[in-house]
Amino acid sequence: DACIDRINVLLQRDDIPVNPRVDAATLLLAHYQTSGLSDDAERVTAMVAPWIADETLTPTYHALWLLQLAHFRDKQGRDVEAMRHYDEARTIADKTALLLPPLRIFIHLGRSIVALCAGDPETAEAERVQAASYWTFARKLDRALDAAVSAWIAIHRQEYESAVGIVREMVPQMDVYGPVWLRFGARLLHAVCEFEADNDADVAPILARAREIVQGTSLHRHLFGCDALEAWIALRRFGIEQARPLIERSVASRNAHQGAFMVRTHPTLLSEVY
Repeated sequence: DACIDRINVLLQRDDIPVNPRVDAATLLLAHYQTSGLSDDAERVTAMVAPWIADETLTPTYHALWLLQLAHFRDKQGRDVEAMRHYDEARTIADKTALLLPPLRIFIHLGRSIVALCAGDPETAEAERVQAASYWTFARKLDRALDAAVSAWIAIHRQEYESAVGIVREMVPQMDVYGPVWLRFGARLLHAVCEFEADNDADVAPILARAREIVQGTSLHRHLFGCDALEAWIALRRFGIEQARPLIERSVASRNAHQGAFMVRTHPTLLSEVY
C-alpha cells in the first residue's frame, strides 16, 4: 500500500516527464484492474488521458499503456473498446517496429480472450497461434498462459477431456511462473474443466485451494468469481432452489461483479447463474 500511495503522489507532480509518468500509471492500472478495483482503475485512466497527446511520449510507453487499458476494458466486459485498444497498440508496434515479445504476445492473447467472450473459439485459436509465434524459452509464463487459453478454447468446442488434460499440465506451470491472481484463475479454470468433463467430479478441494491463494491479499475481490462458479455448479447439479443461497452470496457485495471476470470466458456460466 505504501508503494501504491507513493506512486499516486508522484503522478500529481508536473515536473516528472511524461514517459516515466505514463510508465508508472501503466503499472498502477495493472495493479488496480487485477485487484478488481475498477473505480481506482477508472481514475488512473482519466488522469492519463491528456498525457497521451504529448508529442514526447514514446511509442513503447504508449503501446504498453494501451495494452493495459485494453485488458481493463475486457475485464469490465467492454469488449468493443478492448479490441479497439488492442488494435491501436498493435498499430503502434507495427509502425515503429517494436519487437517487445510481451507486447505482441499479450495483444494476441487479449484478443483471443475477447473472442472467447463473444463465443468465437475459431478466432480465439487463430489469435492464440499468433501469440505463440513470439514465444521464447526464457518466458515460461507465456506457455502457461497459452495452455490456459487452449483449455478455454477446448471448453467452447465441448472437448472436455482434452481441456482436462491441458489444465492438469498447466496448473503446476502457473504455480511456478505465474503471479497470485493467475494462480487463482488457474484453479477456477481447472474446476470448470473437471466439472464439464464429469458433473460428479469433486472440485471442492480445487476451489478451496483457490480461496486459500487470495485470502488475506489485495485480491480478495476475486473470491466473488469463485462464488459464481460454485453457484453455477450447484445450479447444474441440484437446481435453482438449492443453488439460490449460493447465487445470492455471489452478488452480496456491490463490487461482486468486479471479481467475476475470470469466469466470463466460459460460454454460458454467467448467463446461466444470473
